[in-house]
Amino acid sequence: MLDLSYDVGCVKQPDASFVPSSTPAPTRVNGIKLDPMTGSPFPTLVFEIAITDETLERLLADADKKHFNSVTSVCCWVGLKVNLSDSGNHAFWLGWGRRRLNALDGLNLEQETTDANGYMTMLPVHTAIPLVGELVIPSQAIFGPAMLPSNTPPNYVLPFEDVRQMIDRATAYANL
Repeated sequence: MLDLSYDVGCVKQPDASFVPSSTPAPTRVNGIKLDPMTGSPFPTLVFEIAITDETLERLLADADKKHFNSVTSVCCWVGLKVNLSDSGNHAFWLGWGRRRLNALDGLNLEQETTDANGYMTMLPVHTAIPLVGELVIPSQAIFGPAMLPSNTPPNYVLPFEDVRQMIDRATAYANL
């Protein structure tokens, strides 16, 4: 049996997910599938957060093999990897992806935190300089063309600085 995040009794579930209220009934044409745990359509958007003990590679592998496998109909994934350090030099990675085109399964990582040279990087949590950059997720990647509400903005923007501030507040609250 496949180790799916959505199998009944499986401990690995998305940290958060979203199912549009406008989701039509599943058909072969629209590609929407039912979650075996709930009997409802799969979420179109899932969020995963990995803290220090879970590696970035594991976070990406879970998205690739669990959320975007041939059994699900998840459209979009957002992942956040936070490295907490005893010295207080916390850092994070943020990215989003969608199902690979022309494939039944697999993650196509669309955008992630990068440095000035375009290489994947972890960004600092404790910094006096506001972070520049953002993830831009097209609404159609979240909803799919059949479910896109008419009043939806064209993109959802997730600024790195907003994420940094949320992590900073959470680590301060937890005294990390």
